[in-house]
Amino acid sequence: MWWLFVLCNQTNVFMGTIIAALFAIFLSQAKQDEGGNMTAKDKRERVRISISRGTSFVVKGHAYRSSIENTSSSGVFIKTEGRFSEGQDISMTIESPGEKRTGKIARVAPEGIGVEFN
Repeated sequence: MWWLFVLCNQTNVFMGTIIAALFAIFLSQAKQDEGGNMTAKDKRERVRISISRGTSFVVKGHAYRSSIENTSSSGVFIKTEGRFSEGQDISMTIESPGEKRTGKIARVAPEGIGVEFN
């Protein structure tokens, strides 16, 4: 990957843009599964950051306490064992800094729920 940096610095900005675009195409091809499809993780528009932060949240009037496994600018993944459904409204308080957010449950997995912020 260092060669891309060197090449971009030795050519004009236009050539650097073309090379970066070709590199992005190469990476997207490498991330395809055996059937030629991008995996769900690779289709994400926003980068997820792994964290471990406590959260308290309310779904359908029931209060829960758990931890956030990862976050992005558009949502979080909460590790929990409760019974939830996609589309349910959720309000949460993320510990440290005490940020309050609302959203909808976008994904239910055996290990937790994916939440998309409003």
